[in-house]
Amino acid sequence: MTVPAMRWLWNEHDVTHHHRRRYRATELRGLVTAAGFEVAYLTYYNFILFPVIAGVRILQRLRPPPANGASGHHDLSMPSRRMNALLLRLFSSERYVVGALRIPFGVSLIVLARA
Repeated sequence: MTVPAMRWLWNEHDVTHHHRRRYRATELRGLVTAAGFEVAYLTYYNFILFPVIAGVRILQRLRPPPANGASGHHDLSMPSRRMNALLLRLFSSERYVVGALRIPFGVSLIVLARA
């Protein structure tokens, strides 16, 4: 299962994707075990761009809200072909780490559990 991580990263991106919440690793582990599953592996991922994403979220909070109260800001737009290729390489490179290590931070969490 994969879920969004770190509550303080919540923004319009989550609303647009119909997320209900963001989780901490300990919180997700507790929910999964309380549901009767054994956690075999749990880690954060989407960690390479975490500093950039976290910085953008913080800057978004520092901007004054629009006068009408609606933010209308989300980061869902198709990047250029070159940027998309770069992002694909960055995110895909995490596959060499996820599964071998447990990462202490990231934009998302992944958990492998068994009944």
